[in-house]
Amino acid sequence: MTDTNYNFSERCVKLGVVTLLGGIMANFIPCLYLWIRYDAIPPFADILKIWGLVASVYGISWLVQPISFFPLMGTAGSYVGWLSGSVADIKSPASAMAHKVAEYGDGTQESEIVRTMGLIVATFVCVALTTVFAFAGAQIVAMLPDAVRRAFAFMLPAVFGAVYADLSSKNLRSGILTILFAFGSLSYVPIPGWTQTLLIVASGITIANLIYEFDSRKK
Repeated sequence: MTDTNYNFSERCVKLGVVTLLGGIMANFIPCLYLWIRYDAIPPFADILKIWGLVASVYGISWLVQPISFFPLMGTAGSYVGWLSGSVADIKSPASAMAHKVAEYGDGTQESEIVRTMGLIVATFVCVALTTVFAFAGAQIVAMLPDAVRRAFAFMLPAVFGAVYADLSSKNLRSGILTILFAFGSLSYVPIPGWTQTLLIVASGITIANLIYEFDSRKK
């Protein structure tokens, strides 16, 4: 890693921490307004119960998802993605496709910049479309045929499948072995879903590293 790339990543971390903390605090503004203006606030014990319920359901994703999506989005893209949302279905595919079109090598500073640019463009498009559908979405969806509306349930698996197939084409052995491990794990290892995700991600990293080490020794 060059000094320039290190400085870029370091600045991204500093700015990202500030913006994410700002976003977290902004989420409490409506609650504070209701509390100060109307004295509407639940008991503190109920707040803890609700937080505990949410953490028990989604808390593991705070660990699994950043690890899973970081290779696709990089340092800057990760901060932008987690701040703006829709990481799995919009931001990470946009980042991957921008990298593919630009044809920069993996792990380079140019690659991370291109990934970040693709993700930022996707963020603006997402905000624009979300605004439109917030006002007219219900009417538009109601006009669509039933087959189209049922197909919405398959959008996220289709996006993930396309991205995985594209990335696997760069190293077929790694892609095939990882997907085989995933099928075996899902079929024969009875562990919670979040653990399955973390296990499959770790297996993909391990398999890719072993293939790299094997190929290096052959040279």
